[in-house]
Amino acid sequence: MKRFTTLSLLLFFKITFSQNMAKINLKDSCIMTGGIIALSDFKKLCKICPPGVPKINSFIISYPVNPPLYMELRCNTNHWKPADIIKYAKPGVTFIIEEIDATNSFGQKLNMKHILIGFK
Repeated sequence: MKRFTTLSLLLFFKITFSQNMAKINLKDSCIMTGGIIALSDFKKLCKICPPGVPKINSFIISYPVNPPLYMELRCNTNHWKPADIIKYAKPGVTFIIEEIDATNSFGQKLNMKHILIGFK
């Protein structure tokens, strides 16, 4: 319960005080950075591709089912199935992409921060 409370507060303050737009690439269907995104654009996205990161091996998307209850979608590749989480994306809601397992071109593990996504 402590983790969910901390996560909820973190998401609230991060999204509230940083209303920047997320960088997305609709041609490649990917989210490049965190921020605010339109629901219509989110429906077209299915992977993450942060700048300068050649390979994403896995990640977890945490999303609210019934706040403060968050569920997790574990992805073992760079893709997720939009149908799994699109029904939980609503204006004012935040998703967090965390535990990103990434490697560089030499196969060394990269330290990745989480990515917060809010919807408008």
